[in-house]
Amino acid sequence: MSAVARAPGEGETITGRAERKLWILDDRPELCVTEARYGGGQDGAEPHVHREHVDAFWIIEGELLFGLGQDDEVRAEAGSFVLAPPDLVHSFRNGSREPVRYLNLHAPDSGFAEMLRARRDGRERTVPWDSFDPPADGGRPSSDAVLLRPGEGETLSVGGTRVTLKATGETTGGRL
Repeated sequence: MSAVARAPGEGETITGRAERKLWILDDRPELCVTEARYGGGQDGAEPHVHREHVDAFWIIEGELLFGLGQDDEVRAEAGSFVLAPPDLVHSFRNGSREPVRYLNLHAPDSGFAEMLRARRDGRERTVPWDSFDPPADGGRPSSDAVLLRPGEGETLSVGGTRVTLKATGETTGGRL
């Protein structure tokens, strides 16, 4: 896998409105990474599930409000990592009046990048991708979600460098 380096706001523009900006930073079969900036109170995604991939979020600035499972709703502030495994009902929105900036990872991509392009280009929902309405049985329990707050995770020190792992192959079913 080759490395990708981008400055904030660089990448393929999907949405460039003042209240909502979205860029694809990396698009490959095993991983799609997007960066988003939402103005205060902007809705994100309605409750849905993915059957074949994980949907993960790294909050850079501000906070997002996540629906996880049937009834759980949590706030994730800057420095938090949230991961919805396959079959876990999830949704998100900017629940505050302040802007939010975050990275979103879909692993594997499962058609996410192409769906974003289709939406941008007026071909909405002409591209199949791994997103479905919540199942009648409610899906996986919210306890299967990964929610790590700032500073939480496995910290490794090598020389003078410290790295905090928010997700591993083990915690993501081998998807990240």
